[in-house]
Amino acid sequence: MFPLNLQDGSNHADEGYVQQEQSQEFIATYDNSDTSVDRTIPSESVTEPAAESAKSSYVANKNTKKFHYPSCNSVSKMNEKNKLYFEGTRDELINQGYEPCKNCRP
Repeated sequence: MFPLNLQDGSNHADEGYVQQEQSQEFIATYDNSDTSVDRTIPSESVTEPAAESAKSSYVANKNTKKFHYPSCNSVSKMNEKNKLYFEGTRDELINQGYEPCKNCRP
């Protein structure tokens, strides 16, 4: 692994660089001398983006194992007996074996 230069984004090894054993924790800090914003990344875990972990309404097709936003055109073409109305997160549906629709891209 090469060190990442946080100022210019490069990630090449410096001359004489020796990789050291890494711990399980990752804490990145920035020079906050010109701002009052704390930009420290917590060491416990990095959270998912809000869009991925937020609860939403979906309509899943029990037959095709695809899920859609309720406004997707594919929902109107779906047989009512195959519809599964779901309130929860996108990841919950994926964990249940459903795939996101390629039209509405939920």
